[in-house]
Amino acid sequence: MENNEKPDYEIAQEELNALYANKIPQARILGGELRKKDKWEYKAYTVIIDNVSFEWKQGTGIKGKPNAAEVLARCCADYLSSKTDFPEWCLDFGYDSDSIKARKVYDDCQELGTQLRKIVAIKMDNSLLVKFAELANRL
Repeated sequence: MENNEKPDYEIAQEELNALYANKIPQARILGGELRKKDKWEYKAYTVIIDNVSFEWKQGTGIKGKPNAAEVLARCCADYLSSKTDFPEWCLDFGYDSDSIKARKVYDDCQELGTQLRKIVAIKMDNSLLVKFAELANRL
């Protein structure tokens, strides 16, 4: 990469912000309360998009409030990843299919998909959902 070229993640961030601004209503992100569960410290937020709300957890290593476009894109990617059955999902992400914790993560992705479909049904078709997910994976 030459000095004047942007890294791909910066280009993806610009594309994501432009896509979000044109297609999705502005979100509200509330909270930021520090919590701890299973030795993991995180900040808990409530994300509200088009009157659909869901919880968003952000590790303490990430500074600042989450970006709504990135949250939505990450949700799209998580949802699409959970459209496979549980054993295949475990293989894709390196989880043990006998793990209760892995099943919880998979189920959380499924639940997020339920919430996401409420937004998608109103504002997004499947190709837009895939585009958001692809951009999330480039960040």
